[in-house]
Amino acid sequence: MIAWRICKKKRIATALSGKGAADFPGRWNAKGQFVAYLGESRALASLEVLAHAEDRSLLLGVEWAAVPVQFDDALISELSLLPPGWDIVPSSPSATRAGSDWYLARKSALLRVPSVVVRGEFNYVLNATHPGAGKVRAGTAEVFNFDPRIARE
Repeated sequence: MIAWRICKKKRIATALSGKGAADFPGRWNAKGQFVAYLGESRALASLEVLAHAEDRSLLLGVEWAAVPVQFDDALISELSLLPPGWDIVPSSPSATRAGSDWYLARKSALLRVPSVVVRGEFNYVLNATHPGAGKVRAGTAEVFNFDPRIARE
């Protein structure tokens, strides 16, 4: 399977390290947990970046890259039940707790979770500290540009 990570060009070498999410937690991880968020498509990965941008105009002044990430389906697990309020904005403590429980249990290298940004599509949370993370391969990064129209008010 191939998923995508949109990151700043200067961060390509550490795109799957999980350092960013450890410092700035997301919906499915707590502070100090090294995970990388991946979208099931370039489009979803870019929309996730857009949804979390405080000032979309700043996205245009950055050199971006789209990194294809390849992994085997056997490395993926899913939550048996989504926690209540998993999709509220800002994210709920129940979603963070569910993701943290998965991270700490170390049952799989990747967790497949539904996207809040695009219903019916999925993101993958990579536990960068899981032994199976070594089987997750980043491919050759591609130049990625956000269309200037996204910065219009």
